[in-house]
Amino acid sequence: LVNKLSYRLHDIHRGDVVVFDRVTVDGQVVQHDDLIKRVIALGGETISIKDCNVFIDGKLLKESYLNDYDIAQTILEDRCRVPSMDATIVPENQLFVMGDNRPQSFDSRMFGPIAQNIVVGRAFVIIWPFSAAKFL
Repeated sequence: LVNKLSYRLHDIHRGDVVVFDRVTVDGQVVQHDDLIKRVIALGGETISIKDCNVFIDGKLLKESYLNDYDIAQTILEDRCRVPSMDATIVPENQLFVMGDNRPQSFDSRMFGPIAQNIVVGRAFVIIWPFSAAKFL
């Protein structure tokens, strides 16, 4: 479920799970449905990835929300799909987003940062599958 009023009342924060509208690359739509991803870095921050570990402004990001099974994989590509990424400064008013299912996620590692103004709202509960239902 999505709270569409949330970001009218306060700013987006790292760790928020957001829903956003269509993604474009070089002006071409590459995703036709809304996507749901976690905010990893905010505008003005520098993000890098080394051996599947995410660094924000040079500091290791603690990601307790990641799946233990994925983290235990010994082959880096099986653990996170994109094991390394050079340091990149996220432009102002943009967000770097990544899915919690790192081995399968189509996210900012592929399409780059997203504009804050395409965020529809904040996800606050997972209801499907029922076995994974929880508040975020």
